[in-house]
Amino acid sequence: MRRGPNRLIVAASITFLLAVPAHSQIAPRYSGTAFGPVEGARAEIPLGSRIPRWEKPQLMAERHAIGVLHKFAKCIAKTKTVQAQALLATLPESAEQFRLVREIVGQESSCLRDAREMRLKPSLFRGAIAEALYNLNAIVGSPPLSPSVPRNTFESLTARLAAADVDGLDVEDRALLVGRWLAYCSVHEDPGAVDGLMATAPGSVKEGEGLRGFAELFSRCLIQGQTLQVDQLTMRALLAEALYARNTSEPASA
Repeated sequence: MRRGPNRLIVAASITFLLAVPAHSQIAPRYSGTAFGPVEGARAEIPLGSRIPRWEKPQLMAERHAIGVLHKFAKCIAKTKTVQAQALLATLPESAEQFRLVREIVGQESSCLRDAREMRLKPSLFRGAIAEALYNLNAIVGSPPLSPSVPRNTFESLTARLAAADVDGLDVEDRALLVGRWLAYCSVHEDPGAVDGLMATAPGSVKEGEGLRGFAELFSRCLIQGQTLQVDQLTMRALLAEALYARNTSEPASA
């Protein structure tokens, strides 16, 4: 993820006021290319597997931070619904995404009530907004979601997303493309399982257990030669956005 002008503006915009020391700020647990870990990365992927274990419990500071993010996202979904929907109709990392984030997030926002600084990535912000909107529109007692035939292939989906990235692709961006494809494939193969994951608390042990239960599904969706290299929080965010997109009439990536 190159630090071009748009990246810096958004990083400054997605600033939450938290009682979290700087050294505890959220950082990726996994880093690497779409095809394997970078030397020295804490990939924590079992030998013979291409899926992370996601076994390490989230630190208390991480759980607090992600809790604040989701609380903020719920507030945005309720008070700025149209803007939130417009954000998710944009392609990730696009110029339009950054413009809408700047409109939604600001120090004057009534949804920002905690104080002190912390930065979160656009992928986590989009996922939290998507989950909040999805839950806001969920109908209690509705019939289970049924599998559906995806309209995109890995090549067509990732080519469109890559073309929209205003700063170009780096290692982290390519890893996110693989994660977005797995999320997209999963919500078409087993949307009920993804819906069930959204019932767990973000960053919780139950969330980790739920994601580990996706190993077989993810393995079916992975393209030959690829390895999933995203952390637990990011994978939930990507699944939430894909689930929201599948259930909207004008999704950005459906």
